[in-house]
Amino acid sequence: GLNNPDVEQDEPYLFALTTSQTKNKIQTKGCHSERGYYVITQDDRAWFDKYPTFVKFDELIIVSANSFIQQSINNNSWQEKGTIGDKLLRSIINCVIQCTDVPNLYKKILRVV
Repeated sequence: GLNNPDVEQDEPYLFALTTSQTKNKIQTKGCHSERGYYVITQDDRAWFDKYPTFVKFDELIIVSANSFIQQSINNNSWQEKGTIGDKLLRSIINCVIQCTDVPNLYKKILRVV
């Protein structure tokens, strides 16, 4: 998730889909808010594959904290693949904020509106 919601208040999680599909994408590391994605490279995360990973802003997903936790327990579906550092996460969030195509609702969840 892109945020750390207050679960007791049932604040929602905000998730971003990722892809390694490079077609028509700039592969330079960093923020590409004008194109709606952030590029993570291998030097950002040793736990991932050798290809760039694109954090997509056109398909952000809101899930209530309680719903997410309950579904994870019931379906045994939650599996952490790895983590990214705070600096990289902050860079991704700042890129989301800069993207004019991202609705204010999502920015509000990130507590920036």
